[in-house]
Amino acid sequence: MIVYNTTFKLEKSVQAEWLNWMKTVHIPDILECQQVLDYRIFRLLLADDEGDTYAVQLYFPDMAAFEDYYRSDGILHLRILVDRYKDRYVSFSTLMLEV
Repeated sequence: MIVYNTTFKLEKSVQAEWLNWMKTVHIPDILECQQVLDYRIFRLLLADDEGDTYAVQLYFPDMAAFEDYYRSDGILHLRILVDRYKDRYVSFSTLMLEV
């Protein structure tokens, strides 16, 4: 299994709205792509005063499915996120193989 993990550090002012949007709009749009098997959203427990940190994980059956998703829909989904929240967050992504 391939896990595409993106960690988000959000401004306090957008945290609740971002989480709601992720759960009700953005993730459902992503799940319409047949390559994505499942997802998880985690909130890191050791937060600081600047805002919470979340990890969003998308699960793919293999690397080919991830590459297909990323080339076809992943870039569009990323653009939607960036356009909506612009400079209200920072993020980084990692690609992991379940062992």
